[in-house]
Amino acid sequence: MTAGAKPAGRFRRRVAICVAALVSTSLAATPANAQFDILLTFVSKGYDAYKLIQNKPSDLSVLQALITQSKAQIIAEIDGITAATIASCAQTAVDTFQIIDQLSPDNQQAFAISADQCVNDAQAQIAAAGPATDKRAVDKMGFALNLVGPIALAAKVHVGLPTDTLRLHILQANQQLISKLAPTCDVSIDNPDDLPTFSGTVTGHGACYNFTVPTPARVEVGERGGVFYLPHGPGRAFLYWPLLGKAYPDDDLLWWRGHTAFFARGVDFSIAAAEAMQGTSWQIAHVALDRLEPDSGPVASPVAMTMYANIIYKPMDAFLAGGSSSYQGTLNPVPSGPNPSFSGWKGEDGAFVSMAAGANADGRVETFGISRIGGIYHRWELSPGDGSRWSGMAQMDGQLNSIAVARNHNGTLQVFGTNQFGNIFTRNQVLGGDQEASVQRNPPLPATDTWTPWKQLDGALAQVAAVTGTDGLIHLLGVNSAGQLFHRQQNTRDATDPTASGAWSGWTQIDVPAPMRAIAATLDLGGRVNIFCLTRDDRIFQRVKLGSGNLYTGWAQIPGSLHNIAAMKQGGGAGMLVLMGIAADGRMYRATSYGLLTGAPGSNMPGPWNAWASLPSPLRRLPPINPVVLHPVLVQP
Repeated sequence: MTAGAKPAGRFRRRVAICVAALVSTSLAATPANAQFDILLTFVSKGYDAYKLIQNKPSDLSVLQALITQSKAQIIAEIDGITAATIASCAQTAVDTFQIIDQLSPDNQQAFAISADQCVNDAQAQIAAAGPATDKRAVDKMGFALNLVGPIALAAKVHVGLPTDTLRLHILQANQQLISKLAPTCDVSIDNPDDLPTFSGTVTGHGACYNFTVPTPARVEVGERGGVFYLPHGPGRAFLYWPLLGKAYPDDDLLWWRGHTAFFARGVDFSIAAAEAMQGTSWQIAHVALDRLEPDSGPVASPVAMTMYANIIYKPMDAFLAGGSSSYQGTLNPVPSGPNPSFSGWKGEDGAFVSMAAGANADGRVETFGISRIGGIYHRWELSPGDGSRWSGMAQMDGQLNSIAVARNHNGTLQVFGTNQFGNIFTRNQVLGGDQEASVQRNPPLPATDTWTPWKQLDGALAQVAAVTGTDGLIHLLGVNSAGQLFHRQQNTRDATDPTASGAWSGWTQIDVPAPMRAIAATLDLGGRVNIFCLTRDDRIFQRVKLGSGNLYTGWAQIPGSLHNIAAMKQGGGAGMLVLMGIAADGRMYRATSYGLLTGAPGSNMPGPWNAWASLPSPLRRLPPINPVVLHPVLVQP
């Protein structure tokens, strides 16, 4: 969350929508979609080409080749622009850029200025669009903006003109475009015929529709607001998990006069929003913003591990953020213990630079990823232990560069994170959040994707780690920019708000043998919190927390050198500790330990580790800070 940003709060029947610019694989490959994919690729690679041209202004060949490959689709899109001046200047920009080397220096500069003006004119049209403006025209203007945008930027670099102002205008215009084209989202009842004669439970699903869909008439419009019902069709998308609400007749005697339905607050519509907006310039705008915005700053570990059941020999899931790709693998413990086999990495969608993972109360693994520019994304298994079937990618509001997750005693996941300014935030799943309060199950279950607003904690940290003790209390650890290590924990189970008086302990500093840069934590077989830290020169240290208070073992250095690290305990009675790490050259390793305390009485040092074993790695080096196709945007309703 950037400084001054206001995270989305709880609300009734309307939402602050966090949107993800992910291309869904569920759509059929129709000709229209194929044409859009070509335009999306052009915008994405076009802005990347501009960055390359900044380093070598004379090399325009990459962007020129992209124009040649995509010209038919670009021209077809330009032909649909109703604003004649924008259509004309966009056509001129596409045609002229391909022969820019044949122009005189004066004409090259004149062309660069005119392409800049074309972008500014498109921005002005988008900014001027009001509630009565046909959003289809705004959508077309968004395409024009981002088809000319890379050309104008590259042309200005080529002739030696600065691009900072133009780049800012493109960013601002795309932010405006996303806001003006934002889908409408609400909870739709599944069937109007299910409205009860008297007050009663109704089932609904989160639903979004885009600007091509006429505003649906509300069913049974009563005095309290009515009932929202969205039929299936083009331009619409639905969350796939049910939401339980309660419908009330406006007149208890004359029930046919109208109803009002209420559902739980805080439902996240981002999955449905992204799907409903596919094929529009809203989606193009997210890619453009992602390509042009700066990195969010230093990020936490790109590798994460978790397991869905604490049972002996159950596999452990491993996840890896590769910058432009993500990967999933499995560590399979064997009866011999020290040498769990590894499945190898399988590519997944989602372009992240850092990841965390945890298991829901019912065993479904949930992963959390941070994009290059700090966007926060998560997805979950549809069935416990089935890593082949996942939800769509949901997006949280805010921006972070470090994220960790732990599970409360009541089963709700709680995430913690830091941003580039060192601010610390947390939020948690809402218990019973899929049901309106009056129809919640007993006992309530954690919501599928309904979260509390972000809460800011006191203190300043650069990276965090979280783990739940055997007593159900969450421990939060972190290192700050000076390399100091800190710890705090819940004082009572399910104390999800660390800002509440007495809910959590205060921060306690833990001494370190050297300034620390990265941290990971897990429990050992005895239920003790094991802390693993990496120094700035990539040395690995371990320390174990002994019960409550400030009693710890001494620090023990683990042989080897790693730049990123994740820690996990094998399930059940095997209980071996497993470290997975990435060296500075991108090579990956795994080590195991029984985690027992050894040495002379009173020495209290962590136990020895087996030798590091090499793992296959899809990384040639540390995950680069590459452009990705995800962008965090908070659109107010």
